[in-house]
Order: sequence, then C-alpha cells, then structure tokens
Amino acid sequence: MKLTLNWLKEHLQTSASITEIADALTALGHEVEGIKNPAEDLEEFRVVSVTKVTPHPDADRLNVCEVDTGIEKIQVVCAGKNVHEGMKAVLAAPGSTIPTNGMKMRVAKVRGVESHGMLCAADELGLEESSEGIIDLPKETVVGISCAEAMGLNDPMIEVKITPNRPDCLSVYGLARDLAAAGLGKRIERTEKHVQLNPSEGRRIGVSFDLGDDAEACTHFMGLEIMNVTNGSSPEGIQARLRAIGSKPISKLVDITNLITIAYGRPLHVYDADKIQGDLVVRKARTGEKLEALDGVTYTLDSSMTVIADDAGVLGLGGIIGGMRSGCTLETKNVFLESAWFDPIGIAKTRRKLGISTDASFRFERGVDPMSVTLGIEEGISMILDLCGGDAIDVVSAGSERKACDDVVFRHGRVKDLGNMDVTPKRCREILEHLGFGVNEETKGTYELKVPTWRFDVSCEEDIVEEIMRIEGYDAIGEELLVPNLDLSTSAIDDAWRKAHLVRRTLASLGLQEAITFSFMKGEDARLFGLENEEFLTLANPISQDLDVMRPSLVPNLLTAAVKNMARGQSHLALFEVGPRFTDDTPEGEHPSAAGIRTGQKVERFWLETQRKVDFYDVKADAFAALEVLGVSPDNLMISATAPGWYHPGRSAVLSLGHKTVLGVCGEVHPLILKHFGIKQAVVAFEIFLDRVPDRKAKDTMMRPPLVLSPYQAVNRDFAFIVDRGIDAAAVLSVARKCDKDLIQSVNVFDVYEGQGLGVNRKSLAITVTFQAMDRTLTDQEIDTVCQKIITAVKSTTGAELRQ
Repeated sequence: MKLTLNWLKEHLQTSASITEIADALTALGHEVEGIKNPAEDLEEFRVVSVTKVTPHPDADRLNVCEVDTGIEKIQVVCAGKNVHEGMKAVLAAPGSTIPTNGMKMRVAKVRGVESHGMLCAADELGLEESSEGIIDLPKETVVGISCAEAMGLNDPMIEVKITPNRPDCLSVYGLARDLAAAGLGKRIERTEKHVQLNPSEGRRIGVSFDLGDDAEACTHFMGLEIMNVTNGSSPEGIQARLRAIGSKPISKLVDITNLITIAYGRPLHVYDADKIQGDLVVRKARTGEKLEALDGVTYTLDSSMTVIADDAGVLGLGGIIGGMRSGCTLETKNVFLESAWFDPIGIAKTRRKLGISTDASFRFERGVDPMSVTLGIEEGISMILDLCGGDAIDVVSAGSERKACDDVVFRHGRVKDLGNMDVTPKRCREILEHLGFGVNEETKGTYELKVPTWRFDVSCEEDIVEEIMRIEGYDAIGEELLVPNLDLSTSAIDDAWRKAHLVRRTLASLGLQEAITFSFMKGEDARLFGLENEEFLTLANPISQDLDVMRPSLVPNLLTAAVKNMARGQSHLALFEVGPRFTDDTPEGEHPSAAGIRTGQKVERFWLETQRKVDFYDVKADAFAALEVLGVSPDNLMISATAPGWYHPGRSAVLSLGHKTVLGVCGEVHPLILKHFGIKQAVVAFEIFLDRVPDRKAKDTMMRPPLVLSPYQAVNRDFAFIVDRGIDAAAVLSVARKCDKDLIQSVNVFDVYEGQGLGVNRKSLAITVTFQAMDRTLTDQEIDTVCQKIITAVKSTTGAELRQ
C-alpha cells in the first residue's frame, strides 16, 4: 500500500511529521517498509524552455535543440520524437546522475555535435515504466525550478505493509482512521456527494444476475450511465499523485477509478457505454469463453469464474479486470460506471488460475466493505462530472447490501484479564468509536458493540481486547512473572507437547544443535524420501518452486541445512529438529517426529582422546536416548535391518516395539542420497516417530523412572556364542536380558569374529553380562544358575552354540 503525505492529510488533520506518522503506523501493526521523497532524487533536474529545434546534420533521428535554462542558453542533442520549439522540458545538466541507470552526464559530442546534457523522458527519471517521448510540461511552467516541484512530486511517499487480516487499511482513509484512533490527529469525515441525476427516456442499460447455485459470487451490483463526457489527460495534480505511488496515468476516466480505489479501498470500473450490446448480466463464464483483457492478454475462462457480460459475450472478469472490447479511450463519449461486491474466495481462485493480479483483485480477495458499493458510485459520479462533465442518468442495481459482521459483547475487565493493561472504560469507548464500532450504553461494565462492516477480522471479545491494546500501545502492557517450577508431569500439559519437550532437551544435552526448517521441501528431493504407493502432498500455490511438497520426513531438510553449513566451512555437524512430517492432507496425516544428523568428526583433534568420525552407533545412541526419556526401555526394542531405501542397507536399523510398531530408524545415509545433495562425506541420521510412542500411563508420575544405585557389588560374566551370520546381535542380547530382569543389569556385545575355525556363514558374538542385586550380595550359585539360563535360552531361540 503506497500513499503520499499530502494525500493522507486530505483525510487526517495532523501536524505530525513524516517520521512520526511512520513510527505510529508501525506501532499500530502496519509496518512501514520505506519512505521516499522524489524531490531529493530529482533535485538536479530542472525545467528548461526549448527555444529552437534543428535537424542533426549527421543523424536522421536526432535534433539539435537550443534550450533556455533561465540563466543561459545551451545546446542539447535530443532523440525525443515530440521535441518542438516552445515546449517546457526537463534537463539533465552536466554533472547530474540519471537515477534509473546511474549514468553521469557530461558535455559530449553526439555524432559530431556537442551536447550539454540531455532532455529527459519520464521513464529515465523513474517516473513511469515506459514513455514514448521526453517530458512535455504545461506552457505556464516556470523555467529554472526543479522538475519535482513542477510535476508536484515534492510530496513524500510512504510504503506500508498491510497484513492480510486488515483489508480496511488498503486505503488512505483506512490508515487515517487508525492514526486518528491512536491520537495522531483528527480524521476528516467524508462528505456525502449529492449529484443531480437526469433520467433519460432513451436506452438505459439494465443489470441482472444469472449465477445459478453460486449466488454469493456477487451480491450487490450498482451502475449508471453518464452521457456526453469529455475524456482526456488528467490534470497534472492527479497525474503527479498517481506517479508518486508508482501508478501510470492513463486518462481522466481510468485515473478516477484508480484514485478512488487507493483513497477508499473501493474498486470501480468504467465501460464505454456505446460498446455495450444490450443489458449487463453478472454470470458464470462458459467453459472455453475467451476474454481479451485490458492488459493485452487473452484469457481462456471456465465455469467457475464470474464475469460481466452483454448480449455479445464477456466484457470483463468481475472484480479483477475489464476487457478491451468495452474499454474507454480518449474518444469515449458515454460511459457506464460499475460499483459491485464480489466474493473474496471466488476472486482468489480465478486470479490464481489465470495468473493475473490487479489493484482490484488484490483488495477484493482480501475483502472489500460490502456496504461501500453506494460510496463508490457516489464518489465516482462526483469526480467524473467534475473532471469530464456530462449528464448522469438514473442508477440501476441488482442485489442488495448485506451485513458482514455480527455484534460482539465486550466486558471492559477483559482488557486487564487478557492483556494485563490498565485502560479506563472512557478510553476504551473512545478507541472503539474512533475505529468505527457502534458502542451501546454500558451495563455493569459490559458493552454490546456493533462491528463496522469493514472489519471482517473482528468476531469475538478477544478481538476487541486486541484492538484496544493495539491502539493504546503494546509498550503499556504490564509485566507479569511466569508461573515458576513448571511440573512436566501434570496432566494439564498435553502428552504430545511433553514428548516433544523432553526429546528436545535430551537431544540438546547430547550435543546436537536444534534446527528449524520449512515444513515444505523440493519435490525432487521428496521423491527420494517418499512413502511407497502414496502420493506426495504437492502445494497448489507454493511460496517457491523449491518448496512445493510437504515433507514426508525431517531428514532431507536437515541434509539441506548441512549442505549450507558445509558451504560455509562447517564440516563437523550435529543437528536435530522436532516437528511434523506429512503423509496425507488430513489432520491424521500430520505426524510429530524428531530427527537428527551427524557428520564429520565425533571427537576432534585433542591430545587426550583419539580422533574418530561419527558412525552408526552414535545415532543409535541418540535414538535410544530419545526413546528412553519417553519411557521406552531399550531392552524392549526389537532391532531389524529393514530400514528405508535412503539408508545404507548394511549400516542401518529399524527400532520397533513388537513386530508392528515401528518407533524409529537410524543409520548411515545412503551414498546415492548424499551424492544427490552434493555431500562428499558420510552422514548418519535417525528419526523417531513420536506419535507411535505409547503415552504414559495415568498413574505414572514421570516419563522415566528415577535412577537408584545398588550398594552391593556387581559381577560380570562373559559368553561367546557361535551363531549363523544372519542372526542379529540384538536378538542374542534381547534373549539374554530377559533371563532374569531383577539380577541382570546390562548386556553388551564386546567382540564379533568371523573367519577361520567357525565354518561357512558363521560368526562369534562375545557378550558381557552384568549381575547385581539391589538388596544383597549375589552368591556364585545364583550367578551360575542365571548363566545356565542364558546359555539355554540363547541356544533354543537362535540356534547358537557356546564357544569353547
């Protein structure tokens, strides 16, 4: 949203400076993205008078001009087709710099003829996107003044970023209303326009609806004919105002609609009435119909799009753009002025399908005040009659205005309760009335508010509190200490949040750094991490072509983050993220997960430790730690070598509870995946599926049991089993661990041997078992009994033999 200071002051009586206004807008939630004063950029360019024009002796397309600067007469070579004697033009004198290309002007010879600068076109000064000749100022323009002063460009322009929930501020009037509520001045009320209508006995263009089941596509349409108008170029003041906000002046009729759109947020459209065949009808397009639009592009329409048509076909896309067939030209004598309300969702869908965006569609798809249709007609008639003359015929209409917002009950005490802000009832009422809310009499601190029709974002009491806080200023919010000693075991805290919180803290304590990446990713990357026989969630309107798919895994975005860090010299990385992955477009298809990657050195160069690279066992330990803090004992996990295809087939594992519930996966990332990402060093990764981890039981007081140390001596016993090569070590460990859960504290593999003396496809697994009781010192007989159980259980379950 762009506006100028003087334009704002037409709607806001204020003595505030441009800086104070910018600060106030930002505090109100309307971020000021920039302030530009064209006069500063154009100070070097001055008005001159062209006193003589002669053809260039050595170039057909050039002229040699004598120009009067007000101080002296100089010679300038000019290529402008419209240069002529007596015109007032703009000179870029030697020493000045052209703002669009940075070219420094100097005295130079052009095809052998000396030129003291250049006569400028509007596009060369950045005033228009394109122009056909040099700037031709009115004859009464004073020679020697700056072109900014001559063209009315000495008016600072403010560019404001309006959030999608505040379409009412996509207008100068709307911003003035907010500033007045904040105490930066007094809003100047719009005066109602009273126009004399002259009913005609001749042809009148009628209006009707034919929208079928989609009656909400357009609920109110007003229009009228204005006869015998005189179109042409707008007065310089209007042109200057449009140029200041980056809009190109076209003609009086078109400029009027653009001004009203910016001033009041009310889009209008004018048709050449003589080009309309029959009456107007607001209907759905017929599939295959075409529209040659005012932007010069021919669009193919379908039945979901709302159009304005006559007997001969489509005249324009409702709320988006008009067509060339009924467009106004400088020769237009009779016009039909349209003011209507169109459904935001329909406008947005049509705009996206056709890839078109206009000032009108930008406002309609965010929401235009449905009660402003009459305002648009009144302002449009008044300006057209003032600037173009003519006779206005009776207004015709279809549909009616509708109430957009429900009333809201507001209790003054809620400002303190929700916002911790002390605002008096009088001040609350003052703020709300400034913003356009209808405030009924107070009843015991309660008000029934009539929400203004332009505030679609206000629907409940909390919204009212937010408005009061916004206007009063967020710096007035009182300080409040958070509740100390938050107990993570209380049932008031959601289990999903608790899981994410505990995993996040655990992984951070293991030395991994948290990353926060997009929930989107590149489709080409997603195909490498997809789910078999399932389609990816492809976005219809992605923020970037490289972010067009919802991520099926957290690992690929962590790999992308690793690539960026490696490009900056960080080759030893440990990253994790806790967030959702997506399998379908339902709420059930959003799965909370935790993932991490490690790459580079686990132990960097240090005199006391041996340097080594990260490996499978590092991420296995990370995954185990994350599951253990959630109450899943590693002893209960089944480990299998069936990891997805993006993991190394021989250096990865799936972690499961039973045979069906997969809780996570870990391992080395497949070399082909690393090659795709351009990573030239090994990367290990893990991913835990938090939604599959069983919730804690109601009787549990914490997610992991407290650590209790035994005061009695621990005893270790070693076993070496010869097993088939295909038997997982985890299977042996699991069997041994279950032989006596009270006395066996831990079971670990300390050696694996494959080679001579064992036979074909056989290996030796050496394990150590730690025995310890909590209430006594174990006897040799107790230990031997459990050892015999271990040998028997491992042999019967895995077919192992005790190695002698």
